[in-house]
Amino acid sequence: MSTYQDLLACEERLDSLESSLKGQSTLAFSPLDLPFRNRDGIPEDILTLGLVGGTGVGKSTIVNALAGKHISKTSVRRPTTSRVIPYLHQDHAALLPKFNFVKNDLDEFKGLHEVQQLKSIIIFDLPDMDGSKPEHAAVVHRALQGLDLIVWVTSDLKYNDRIFHEWLARHGATRNLNNAVFLLNKIDRVREDDPHLGAEKLLQNFRHAVEKTLSKAETNVNAAQFFTCSAKNPHAQIPGNQFAEFFDYIAKERSLQEIRNIKSSDRLSSLQRRVEHINKSINFEKRQEELSTEIDLVREKLKCLTEEPPIHDEMLNRLQSSSAPQKIGAELFAETIQKWPLLPHLQLLASPLKQVGRILNSAKLLLPQDQESKIKNRPFPRLLQGMLAMEKERRRLASRAPTPLLNRNREQDQLAIESRLVEVENECVLRIQEGLGALQGTSKKTSTLSRWKRRMLVWAPLLWFPLVQPLAEEILRPTRGLSTLSGRLAFRLVRMSGAVHLMVSAAFVLMIYVIYIALLRAAAYKKVVSRCRRFLNSSEWKDSFLDQLTTQLTKAESTALGRMREEELELKEIVATIQRLNTEIESSAQA
Repeated sequence: MSTYQDLLACEERLDSLESSLKGQSTLAFSPLDLPFRNRDGIPEDILTLGLVGGTGVGKSTIVNALAGKHISKTSVRRPTTSRVIPYLHQDHAALLPKFNFVKNDLDEFKGLHEVQQLKSIIIFDLPDMDGSKPEHAAVVHRALQGLDLIVWVTSDLKYNDRIFHEWLARHGATRNLNNAVFLLNKIDRVREDDPHLGAEKLLQNFRHAVEKTLSKAETNVNAAQFFTCSAKNPHAQIPGNQFAEFFDYIAKERSLQEIRNIKSSDRLSSLQRRVEHINKSINFEKRQEELSTEIDLVREKLKCLTEEPPIHDEMLNRLQSSSAPQKIGAELFAETIQKWPLLPHLQLLASPLKQVGRILNSAKLLLPQDQESKIKNRPFPRLLQGMLAMEKERRRLASRAPTPLLNRNREQDQLAIESRLVEVENECVLRIQEGLGALQGTSKKTSTLSRWKRRMLVWAPLLWFPLVQPLAEEILRPTRGLSTLSGRLAFRLVRMSGAVHLMVSAAFVLMIYVIYIALLRAAAYKKVVSRCRRFLNSSEWKDSFLDQLTTQLTKAESTALGRMREEELELKEIVATIQRLNTEIESSAQA
């Protein structure tokens, strides 16, 4: 990629950056009013030159003098030129439709010449910038966007004109003066006893006036070219008539690299001015510090808010009863019960009951809820009220600030913060699920009961009536010599259980198994809840939860801070690119 193409890409990046900064109303940034360099179809070996001047300074006459014949209309009527008139070599007539930067301002008249020295230059005769019609100045302003060389034309009577110097301060100081020519016309009207001294004095006064205007913009005027001439008599031997030198400077042969440098240097100067304007208008470091301070302040307030006992307990209770502990507890219970004989198969009996429970819960949601129930269903009700109060205070302080960090004209309603708390709660549930995931599989590694004890607890109730009860009855029968009171009572109890076993045995065994399952489920959930409470009370979790709350409540500040950092980095990269391109252009110019 050539230097010129790199420059065009850098311009596009800076255009995008300025547009982004302008879109942030709190920055109050306005891009520097510079001509936009339009990307037209003019070949890169062709230079565009424009004659910029006031009324009656002889711009059209200069065009005729350059062409060596009458190709531009001149008149004593002012202004003569009301639109942009291009003058170019007849071999380049096909370029006329490609003047995009003045497409809507071109005059119907097109000047063609045969001057070979001017073949690589397209000359534009522009309307008078100080004309009585405001649209003429607008046409000149639009035309400046596509000019590589500018000839600032004035005369012996108008070189101190206020409007000329206003335009010079506005546009001349923003361009590379290596590509500028200051031409004082009508030198033939000087009336002095010593014409040579008078012409030299006039040139010095003209130069001093220009230097005074451009010195305010810290521009190196020494890089510009100054000439005096009489365009009406270009070849006459008149004191101070430097038209030949002016023509030689304009029409001198230039290599392709020199032409590229001219095109690039002017664009580069414009880029440097725009970057300086951005740095003066926006203090990136200060604004980033202010945004970071605001985010830290919100975090400290949220930390104090979440440490209040009612809010802290509310968050713990709500998160402990969320779906994550329930899910992990169910998985842990499923792993535990798989180690018990028969019990996993009995879970199928509870499936219809679970379905009935889901239906009842769904029906409960359809019932009208009172205001208290709605408040309880909100995420962290006490925390929500505290955040609303804090946000209200932030809006009040922002309204009193002379330069607010962000626009807070539209108040954040309760639903906005509530939706953000829902996001925080959902994220918390996921974090809890990740934190408790380590519990899964622990039931296989540790167990309070050995394998044979679990089997005995399961099979004993089932085998009691068909096997153990008859055996116990025979052992405890009094005829065998056991006639004590305790023995007879035990025998009676065993016999009674055997008498009614047909009715209650199944229910009794099922009840025992249900108790087993309930105890196992309670143990699993107790273990999960205990671990969940330790997890929620850990400093790591508190910091994470606080970060989530801060992120949700300072989304605008975080977005603005990230955007500001990206824009500062982009500006630094653009500055580095400009410095590199400037070095390349200077090196090629010296070569």
